[in-house]
Amino acid sequence: MRLSSLLLFFLCFSLIQGHIRRRTFGNKKFIHFSSSSSFSSSSSSSSSSEDQDSGSSETSTPKPRPQCEEGWYTSYRPQGIWCMKIGIAHLTYHQSQSQCQTLGGVLSGIQNDAERQYMVNETVRQLIPTGISIAGLWLGASHNAGTRTFRWNDGNTQGVEGFFYGPGQPNNGNGDPRGPQNCLQLIVMTPAYWSAPNKWAPFTNTIDDYWCHMAHDPPTRLYVCGKRGPPDVTIG
Repeated sequence: MRLSSLLLFFLCFSLIQGHIRRRTFGNKKFIHFSSSSSFSSSSSSSSSSEDQDSGSSETSTPKPRPQCEEGWYTSYRPQGIWCMKIGIAHLTYHQSQSQCQTLGGVLSGIQNDAERQYMVNETVRQLIPTGISIAGLWLGASHNAGTRTFRWNDGNTQGVEGFFYGPGQPNNGNGDPRGPQNCLQLIVMTPAYWSAPNKWAPFTNTIDDYWCHMAHDPPTRLYVCGKRGPPDVTIG
């Protein structure tokens, strides 16, 4: 009797231990599953946030502004893109105008100081290999009859900011018998000019009115052509 009671006790103890082990294992499995679910949700949230940030970054990137074709300077004017190109040839005003037309443009005016600096720099660049130190650059402008004022005539240049006149200009030739000076030229010098300056020294990179049919003072002539460029996506 005593032996059978002892056996019954051990049997019950074994059943109770087995039940406890199953519950413990179940809890471990449950905890593991809960941890995995939480990590997956966190990863999904993080990925979604990164996608949103990436999309936001893409939409805020500005588009590059259009430019003029190769060989032409791009000026971003308030009224739209204006393309400019400078040529060198011993031409009068009207001959220069015709030359610009073969390039699909007209003689250009000056909208602002940035454009004037482009014209000066490009003229100097073309002059240096020739050894010539001064030149006159034809501009697209017309004389207002009965006055000593001018207007830009390229159909695009606006305002008066670009009229960088030299001392006492425009003077309409001061009554010279050759008649009125109805055109404009930009006087440009290279650094070499200052080794032997002449009467043009006060006119450095400024505008002088001149006779349209002449091309001898200064004798080296250049011209600046202009034409409308591609639509500017930043306007309107």
